[in-house]
Amino acid sequence: MATFTAAQNGNWATPTTWGTAGTYPASTDTIIIPAGITVTVDQLTSCGYPGLIFVQLYSTGNLTINGTLILNLVSSSAFVGPPTGIAVGGNGAAQYRGGSITVGVGGQLQISATGYPNYNAHGVIVQDGGSLVNNGTITIQCSAQPGPPTGLAFGIRLEFDGTIDNFGTISTNKVDANSGDGHGTCVGVDLSTAQCKFTNHKLGKIAATLPFPAGAAVRVAAGTLASSGTITSNSSSCILYTGGAFQLLPPTGSYWANWSLNPGGSGKISASQS
Repeated sequence: MATFTAAQNGNWATPTTWGTAGTYPASTDTIIIPAGITVTVDQLTSCGYPGLIFVQLYSTGNLTINGTLILNLVSSSAFVGPPTGIAVGGNGAAQYRGGSITVGVGGQLQISATGYPNYNAHGVIVQDGGSLVNNGTITIQCSAQPGPPTGLAFGIRLEFDGTIDNFGTISTNKVDANSGDGHGTCVGVDLSTAQCKFTNHKLGKIAATLPFPAGAAVRVAAGTLASSGTITSNSSSCILYTGGAFQLLPPTGSYWANWSLNPGGSGKISASQS
């Protein structure tokens, strides 16, 4: 367990990016990207599981982004399953629980996950006690193409008791690695299991550009969604609700449009502020 502060622009896996440390961060380290510094991650980076997760944080792992972190995930034969840009939290084992990501005011997390014809792609997975707090901007480009197994893509996926607090902007844009018509469904933020919680605070903005066949800006299959910020999408389902619970708290002067509810779960809509 050590502290790494990026000293110059460069690749995550290049030791000189982190000054005189002589190595690069591991999953349980404290990692700081200062304002004005850009760090890039690609498939040559090994902070997690090569060919599966590019950056993983758990236990005492803590990533603070005040500058820019760019993840370029392009198709590779090295992948052994659904690729993930960043995973924060454990994998069910007690010793791996926890970990956090904080995007500071002015900080940027940019993820490009494209070119996966055979696997689901995830920009960020927050799970097992992991947390994500966004005060800046998170931008995710994802690609979901047809062909077995299913061609789904998730900007951010929330599992188990993972939590997200959004005070900034999270945007998901579906792109395609081929010249097709946008095969495969994308979801901006996906709440997938009980106990996970996504809070979109008063100044928070969630936006999704998802061409046909459309997904949802936020899908609530389980867990809890609470929002006093804005959620927008060009898709047919701004909020797709199939279970769990939700509480929508529209800010003054705004309105909710283009959201749909499917049977299951429980929820309420409130005009109060948070």
